[in-house]
Amino acid sequence: MEKGNDLFKLKEYEESVCYFDKAIEFYPKYSFAYKNKGNALFELEKYEDAIFCYNKAIEFQPDYSEAYLNKANCLFKLKTYEDAIVFYDQAL
Repeated sequence: MEKGNDLFKLKEYEESVCYFDKAIEFYPKYSFAYKNKGNALFELEKYEDAIFCYNKAIEFQPDYSEAYLNKANCLFKLKTYEDAIVFYDQAL
């Protein structure tokens, strides 16, 4: 997981996704790994895939406000503004 975070900081998003996948493989309900993978996918402009990851993070940690916020940001990028507002509100 730490290597994935380091690669993310270096803007090596594709490679960081691989390390987040490894973390998820070992800990399938690790919401933080799903959220971080979603962040890398967001940077790669793979918004639908990122939303899937944020949904998994929320599934395993329903009060994860950062996952709600990041999901809202994806929806905003996809120009589904009304849906984005719903998740911005949930993040609050």
